[in-house]
Amino acid sequence: MVCRHPDFLHERAGWGCDGPTEEAWGSIECHGCADEPRTLYRQYCKTCDGEQVLELYECPNKMVGAYEQAVLRWATLIDKGIWPWPDLEPGDCPASLFDAIVHVLAAKVRIEAEAIEKARSRGKS
Repeated sequence: MVCRHPDFLHERAGWGCDGPTEEAWGSIECHGCADEPRTLYRQYCKTCDGEQVLELYECPNKMVGAYEQAVLRWATLIDKGIWPWPDLEPGDCPASLFDAIVHVLAAKVRIEAEAIEKARSRGKS
C-alpha cells in the first residue's frame, strides 16, 4: 500500500491511516446507491444517509475487504503493464474479476481527468 512506502509515511496522519482525521480529507461516490436509478431509494440509503457521497475520515482500505484490496492491487499492476497471473491468459480471467478490474481502471481515468480539469480551471482564474 502506498501509505506504507517510506516516501509517504509522513502522509499517514492526513489520510487517516492510524486513526480518523478531524476533517474529511476526501470523498467518494456512495457504493450503496450510486448505481441506483430510483431517486427515492437514494434518498433513504443507509450507507450515506441520502447524501450519495461518503466523506473520508479514515484510510479507504478500512472500508473494503480483502477481495476489493486484491482487485485494486491487480488493477494497479495491469495499469503498469504487468499481468498479475503468469499462468493465466487474459481470456481465461473470470468475467466478474475482469469487470471489477476494468471498473477500477475506468474510475482511475475519470479521477485523473477531473484532477486535470480542476488544475486547468484554477489556471484560468
